[in-house]
Amino acid sequence: MKTFTPVEWQSFSLKKDIERISGKLADTNGFQLSFYAEIALAIFSVGFQNIFDDDDIQRQFWMIIAITSALIFLAPCMVYIYRKIKETKYGSKIITTKGFIDSFDNEVCYYVLMADSYFEMFKNNYEDMNIEKDIKQFYYIETSYYLNKSIMELVPIYNIRSHVLTNNKDDVVSKRMISYARYYNTYNIINKIYDSLCSKDQILDGLSASKLIIESNEIYRGILKDINVLAEIPPT
Repeated sequence: MKTFTPVEWQSFSLKKDIERISGKLADTNGFQLSFYAEIALAIFSVGFQNIFDDDDIQRQFWMIIAITSALIFLAPCMVYIYRKIKETKYGSKIITTKGFIDSFDNEVCYYVLMADSYFEMFKNNYEDMNIEKDIKQFYYIETSYYLNKSIMELVPIYNIRSHVLTNNKDDVVSKRMISYARYYNTYNIINKIYDSLCSKDQILDGLSASKLIIESNEIYRGILKDINVLAEIPPT
């Protein structure tokens, strides 16, 4: 099996970014909202310009038109905002179930793969005396960086796990939910890499920020343990 380099993983990520942008451009909800807004704004402008007409009847008529057009615009906006608030599942951070699932697919997995790629280079060069120490430190630091980013993307799962994790194959297909097997596998990879990093942190000796890097890894690993939901995997 081919081992991809971080550069190759980044090119894959760029492709996903392009696909995500295309998806947003094709979002019919956004198009409909923009369409309604433009129509309502045009009607409101005409109505507002005639509110100050000298004729009382015409002034009242155009005032009604202006208010109605404003409501036409506000109604879909309020529905959209209500739906977003209703989908919010994690504290003050706006995170929807779909948003988290997309994040798991496109961010968490990418960061884990990047971390694994850098860790493979670190592991393969760790005992090679011909490789400069600062290169090995670079691999160690980059591995830590991407592991920590993956954990921060995983944080919301603690409060929305019942909405994004499943053992039901139908939900995995129809609702695009995350199978427990995928989560379990991802969690294990992160944990194992952390184990190996901790056992080789002496490579950071002499680096001014070594203490900060090691302590940061410990903090993030603690967060990972806090959000772990493996104990709640339902029977298959």
